[in-house]
Amino acid sequence: VINLNFTQLSAQTIAYANIDFIIQNSEIGKKIIIFYKKKNDDLIKLIKNEEKEIRQEENELYAQKNILEANEFAKMLDSIKNKVNEFNKENQEKIKNLNTKKDKTFNSLIIEIKKILNTYAQEKKIDMILSSKQIIIGKSNFDVTEDILKIVNEKVKKFDIEK
Repeated sequence: VINLNFTQLSAQTIAYANIDFIIQNSEIGKKIIIFYKKKNDDLIKLIKNEEKEIRQEENELYAQKNILEANEFAKMLDSIKNKVNEFNKENQEKIKNLNTKKDKTFNSLIIEIKKILNTYAQEKKIDMILSSKQIIIGKSNFDVTEDILKIVNEKVKKFDIEK
C-alpha cells in the first residue's frame, strides 16, 4: 500500500523574464556587444595581416627553392613552420583572452540584472521569477521582461568593460 500525502500549496506569484533579450536590448548590453564586436573585428584584422605576411614570406621562399641549396631551403622552411606554430599559439591565446574578458563582463552584467530582478520581485511581491527559456507556455501578463529592461536602462548607466 502506498500512502501519498499532498499538502495544500499557498498561491504563489510567479513571473518570467528573458535575460538574453534584456542583455541584447538594454543600452549597456548594446554598448558591451558593440565594444567586443569591434575588439573581435580588430583582432581578426590583425591576425589576417600577420597571416598574409607569413604566407608572403613562405611564397618568397618557394620562389627561391631552385636557387637555394637543399639544406638551406629546409632550414628556412623549418623557420617559417616554427613561425606559423608560434603565430597559431599566440593567436589562440589572444582569442581565448578576449573571450574570457567578454564572458567576465557579461557575467558581471547578469549579476547586476539578477540584483534588479531580486529587488523587483520583492517590490512586486513575486515569489519566483523564472527564465523564459524554461517556459514552454505562459500567459504574457507573467512576462516581466520589458519592466526589467526599463529598470536596467534606468539603473545601469556606467559599467566596467573588461578591456
